[in-house]
Amino acid sequence: ERRDPLLAKQYALEQLSLSRQIAYVIGIGYALDNIGSAYQNLGLNDTAQLYYRKAAHQFDSIGHISGSLTANKSIAVTDLAMGQTDSAMMRINAIIETKIEQGDTVSLADEYNFRAGVYKQKGQIDSAVADVLQAIRIFESQGDEVGKAKALIVLGALENFNGNGQKSLEHRLEALAVF
Repeated sequence: ERRDPLLAKQYALEQLSLSRQIAYVIGIGYALDNIGSAYQNLGLNDTAQLYYRKAAHQFDSIGHISGSLTANKSIAVTDLAMGQTDSAMMRINAIIETKIEQGDTVSLADEYNFRAGVYKQKGQIDSAVADVLQAIRIFESQGDEVGKAKALIVLGALENFNGNGQKSLEHRLEALAVF
């Protein structure tokens, strides 16, 4: 099955239209986020960010924290793709802080994994490794073997980047055992 961002955009526009017709405010926010996703998949990060920002504003206007976190994570992802590491770091830090305050640990490990990528792009490898290790601890506490394996792959890549080929191989083999 192949991805078709143009078809996804069409469906998201229909979602937006229907949500507006019935005044479903949360649906409008998610439709805007989905339109942003379609543009991002087309490689149009600036346009994607425009829709992600509209989605974040929509969610913020009604106090929908989960939707706001989703939209802000999407903005952070496009920030990173466009090399705007300071903005991506600011957003992911705010997301992590909010999730900790809310007691939302379900996807917290994914946020640490993402922040590790921001740290790596900024050249702060030790901080990236620390975040991946935190993600691994969270995945282990949740019994999420697949999440842990994905984090081990990231850790292996970081170790390889640091010139630690043996550690890199060990982490990747451990991850491979899950799949």
